[in-house]
Amino acid sequence: MRGPLLLCLLALASCQSVESVARGDRAYRQGQFHQALEAYESAGDPAVDAELASRISRAKFALLVDGARDLLHHNDPVAARKVSLAALKQRPNDASALEILSRSTSKMAEIELAVGEEFMANERYPQAAASFERALGWLPESKAAQDGLARAEVAFQSELEKGEAIYFEGLDQIRLEKPIQAFTTLQHATLFLGDESRAKGQLDKLAKQMGEASRERGMALLEQGRIGEAWLALWDAERFQPGDTKTLEWLGSLEQHIAVEDLLLQADIAVRGSQLEAVGDLLEKVEVKALNMEAALIQPRMDALQSSAAEKQAQLDYRLARALEMDQQLVRAQGLYTKLTQLPGFQDVVVRQALIKATLDRASSLYAAGFAAESAEDFGTALRLYAEVMTLVIDYKDTGARLKGLAE
Repeated sequence: MRGPLLLCLLALASCQSVESVARGDRAYRQGQFHQALEAYESAGDPAVDAELASRISRAKFALLVDGARDLLHHNDPVAARKVSLAALKQRPNDASALEILSRSTSKMAEIELAVGEEFMANERYPQAAASFERALGWLPESKAAQDGLARAEVAFQSELEKGEAIYFEGLDQIRLEKPIQAFTTLQHATLFLGDESRAKGQLDKLAKQMGEASRERGMALLEQGRIGEAWLALWDAERFQPGDTKTLEWLGSLEQHIAVEDLLLQADIAVRGSQLEAVGDLLEKVEVKALNMEAALIQPRMDALQSSAAEKQAQLDYRLARALEMDQQLVRAQGLYTKLTQLPGFQDVVVRQALIKATLDRASSLYAAGFAAESAEDFGTALRLYAEVMTLVIDYKDTGARLKGLAE
């Protein structure tokens, strides 16, 4: 029984192997190389079946070539070239791999040509020449790359000649003691000749000299109290020597000082213009801006402005109190006069308060009598008394409202 069963199993395995190979062949013919490889690998052991091993090798190679083609299709010629070269190591004369290698190489040359033309358009001729040379490295016979390289070299040589002429013009300006003009000229020359040129070296030397001179001039102006000119001089120093630590420190300190001065000026204008509600906010900003500044330079001026604002407010309060007094709004007037008794310069306030107090006392008596009459429903008497109060003090308690209510 075991013999026939074993024969049956072997026959079944053989049938399955044949079917897997057939399935793999169909997939291979249809270009489905992954499926073909899977079918072949499930067909048996390639170590004991040379024909199966050949099919597996063929499917793997086809996958490699297909992968290179896909990379080229997705615009990755560098990777496509690497994969096609790997395929050609296995089969040096394979037409598909050779075709992909040729196409990827041409594509890489096209990319370098496009980059070179872009550099030419931007007048970056050394970079353009390098791109055209790389294109020739991929396609030595490329007429476009040869022409591009020739154009880049001619243009670059022209730039060098222009740069040299401008460079010597800058040297003449230095000799004639025209440093500002020379600085601009040497900057222009460096654009043509590059950062490794004599023009750049001369520019750096001049920039250092001018930066130090501008900083020293700024410091001297600052000592003379000429803040605006000092600020401009220090900005010149920063322009000539960007990022210099000393210059930036002084600029930061000076700009803080300018900002504080501006706020103090705004506060002074607000006091003079009687915009007193703005003074407090401005002085608060001064305190924030003046952090790390010497308090002895700022605090006395802040105190003086606060004192001026308080004096101005007192004057406004006094004028308003006088106006209210003339309009018989004696309650409000008395409140303002009470504030002013604490301040110097308003000697008549005490007398005015005494006069107002006498009137308010009289109004208080009349109001109390009127309120009593109203409570007793003697509305005629109440109306007369409230009217008397109003002739003395317009803003005494709720007299106006009561008088109106009784009149209605």
